Amino acid sequence: MFFEKDLREDEEIIAVLAKSKLPFVGRFIISFVLFLVPFFFLFPLWEGGTWGRIGFITLLAVAIYYLLKLISIIHFNILIVTDQRVVDIRQTKFFERSVKEADLDEIKDVSWQTKGVKQQMARVGDLKIEAGLGEHKRRLLVKNIKQPARVQRLILDIIKHIHGEVEETVNTEESYEKTLLRIQNEIGRVALVELVEGLLEDKDDIIEEQAEFVFEDGGAVDE
Repeated sequence: MFFEKDLREDEEIIAVLAKSKLPFVGRFIISFVLFLVPFFFLFPLWEGGTWGRIGFITLLAVAIYYLLKLISIIHFNILIVTDQRVVDIRQTKFFERSVKEADLDEIKDVSWQTKGVKQQMARVGDLKIEAGLGEHKRRLLVKNIKQPARVQRLILDIIKHIHGEVEETVNTEESYEKTLLRIQNEIGRVALVELVEGLLEDKDDIIEEQAEFVFEDGGAVDE
């Protein structure tokens, strides 16, 4: 996928969500008409000699260009959800693309809304993502996303998972601190320091013994 080269270190893509083709219905009709026009005038143009044939080929080329441009816009208009951020990619022309993103740990609110009968019938809506605080507060508006309620739940579930891992890490660190404080209260600070130093010395002795064993074992193999 074209976006993979822009991933951060240790970042993984969770979902690639295509946007609705509903806003492009009119363009599809125009593309269809453009394809019909040269074939509608096929015989008059072909009988017109060289210039008529050039006109036919030109009209057909315009139709093909318009269709390829439309396919490109639809294909690259996507919403990417990774384990670190949400990325909204909008393709407006062949070589014109805008990218907006919001880190998951900065997202404060995710909401969605539908407008009009067409969006409600097609289960399409606009996703609103608010991130940051104060001067750094920004809003990411993702238009015409399919099943916006499902996408909202997906993003919120990932955020909860991330916050859960952070809380678990914090709780683990707090439990270590509480254990050390309890031992200090029972045996005193000086005894605790001596205990930790003794454990470190024992660890160094074990490492030295393992190194000697590996060295001796390597010498035996060489012999």
